[in-house]
Amino acid sequence: MKKVLFIEIDEFKIISGFADPIVDPEATKHKIKDAISESEELKQLKNLKKERERYTDLWIQAEKAYLLAKKQGNKEKMACYLEKYEDRKADIEQINQQIQDLKPIFKQTYSDLFDKNAIYFEPSKYEVHVEDSVYENLKSLFETNSLVDIDGNVINDYRGVYAYNNAGTWEKHIISRLNEEPDVDWIRRDDLTESQTLEVLEQKESIRIDGLTAQEKTFESDRLKEDVLEKSYVMRSKLEILSDPDALTKAQQYYTDECAAIDARYGI
Repeated sequence: MKKVLFIEIDEFKIISGFADPIVDPEATKHKIKDAISESEELKQLKNLKKERERYTDLWIQAEKAYLLAKKQGNKEKMACYLEKYEDRKADIEQINQQIQDLKPIFKQTYSDLFDKNAIYFEPSKYEVHVEDSVYENLKSLFETNSLVDIDGNVINDYRGVYAYNNAGTWEKHIISRLNEEPDVDWIRRDDLTESQTLEVLEQKESIRIDGLTAQEKTFESDRLKEDVLEKSYVMRSKLEILSDPDALTKAQQYYTDECAAIDARYGI
């Protein structure tokens, strides 16, 4: 069992990662309680502990009998009970070793039963539990694709701004949802060539100017002509420094051409 983590985008539950599910220890212990009770290892442990208790009682009795014989000065009985005392002590040590040898075996049996019968806490809102085989398939898809949903579907992500040329006019389309595919002639804005980008910008500027009032057009064009005039001054000065006899004529021609282009742009 594995836990699949996901986020919701549009109507899709997109995988964001994986984790091990969290085991509910109390519920699992309750589930395996009967199986543990019936396990051969636990039965052996219980029997050994009972046997150890019996030998412990006999050991204590032998010790008491030895002390009594010692008090009575009966050396024959002292020797007899001392032998029993040592025998019971050896029996207890042997049983203790058997218990120690059996504990890891029982621990492994418990662990196997616990893992096999594990009960997991319910997944949270953005989690689902899947079997190991499903997890392996989802993990493989997740590692080789950008977006995969919890059902194992590869989700296309074409979100972004696109432009396409419709009979000489650039138009814009925005894809904002997953799995929506662009038309074949759409170009992602970031993939436009330099010349295409320039065409789009010029078109946007033309549309903007068309939306201006006559007064706004005059104001903007006059401001641009002032900039052209400043550039004309600079051009003339540079040409005169270079002793160009046509410095004034060239500067005037530049000014005239640029102003004509501005008038054409603003429809004046």
